[in-house]
Amino acid sequence: MVSLVLLALGTVYGTARGISLCIDAYSHKKALPAFVENLLWGIAQPCLVTGYTLFFIVVRNALTLKGRFQAWFTTRNILLVGSLPYLGIVIISELLVTFAPSHAIVSFVCQLIYTVINFALSLFYFTLARQLNFKFGTNNRAAQRASGRRMVFFRCACVAVAAGGLALSAAQVYAMSGEFSVFSRARFVAAWPWFGFNTAVRVLELYLSVVLLVLASYQGNRSAVEEAREGN
Repeated sequence: MVSLVLLALGTVYGTARGISLCIDAYSHKKALPAFVENLLWGIAQPCLVTGYTLFFIVVRNALTLKGRFQAWFTTRNILLVGSLPYLGIVIISELLVTFAPSHAIVSFVCQLIYTVINFALSLFYFTLARQLNFKFGTNNRAAQRASGRRMVFFRCACVAVAAGGLALSAAQVYAMSGEFSVFSRARFVAAWPWFGFNTAVRVLELYLSVVLLVLASYQGNRSAVEEAREGN
C-alpha cells in the first residue's frame, strides 16, 4: 500500500511539473491561465513532501513506535493530516498571488513553510540514518543477519534524502532573500543567475524524485526493517 501511494505521489508530481514545463515553461508564452499555471507548479510540492514524510514515518514506526501509535500512523491518516492542510495552503496562496498580487506575504509564507518542512525532514532523515546504524551495526550480528544489504540501502537512502533536502532548503532560502523574492522590486533577473538557480533547483527536485521512486520500487521496505528489528 505504501509503495503504491509513493508511486502515485511521484506520478502526480512528475505529471504536474511535466505539463507545466512542456506546455509553457516558466510562463514565458502565457499559454495557460495564470492560476492554472501556478497551481500546476505549486501542487507538486505537497506530493514530494508527503511522500518523504510517509516513508519516514513508516520506517520510524517499524523501529521504535509501540502498537497503539502504529495503529494511528496509517497511510490514510498521514495523507489527511500531512498533505491536505499543506495542499490547501498552496491553493489559497496561488489564488491570492493570481488574483490579488498585493498579498505577496501569503506566497512568502508558503515558501517559508516548504523550506522549514524540507529542513525538518532532512534532520529527521539524518537522525533515522544514525538510528539505523546504531540498531543494525556490525556489532549486532543477529540484526545484521536479518537485515543484510537492505539496511545498508536504507541508511544510504536516508543520507541521500537528507543531503538533497538540505540543498533544496538552502536554495529556497536564497530564493526568498534575493532577487527572486516575492518582495523584490527588481523587474528582471539577470539571465545567468536565473538560469543557474532554476537549473540547480530542477536538478535537486529530479534527484529527490528519483530517490523517492527507488524507495517506492524497493520491495519489502517495511518488512525488511521489521525483520531486522525482530532480529535485534
